[in-house]
Amino acid sequence: MIKVSVVIPVYNDPSGLQDTLESLVAQNFPKDQYEIIVVDNGSTDKTLDVAKMHADKYPQLVKYVIEDKIQSSYAARNKGIQIAKGNVLAFTDSDCDPVEYWLTEGCKSLKHNN
Repeated sequence: MIKVSVVIPVYNDPSGLQDTLESLVAQNFPKDQYEIIVVDNGSTDKTLDVAKMHADKYPQLVKYVIEDKIQSSYAARNKGIQIAKGNVLAFTDSDCDPVEYWLTEGCKSLKHNN
């Protein structure tokens, strides 16, 4: 059962996405309880290649979709929400580096605070 869906909107940031995805796959959260959804917002560089590489390497964990109708992080986030399977939605950007306990502590806080 997917507990958390992490949505990452991205546009033209292959190195940032690479770092963010590496941090997210290294989370100390059970791998079968979260998914990572990269939403490419029409990148014109190698960003989509980075997303595809991680989806190929971690097929049960990483997915990617393309939002090419509307150029905005809001539209990209909404596209990710549409395919999310988790009970909890988490958002991060491609220039963030979540610490290894980000999901664990976030879920603890949600449970503790109802």
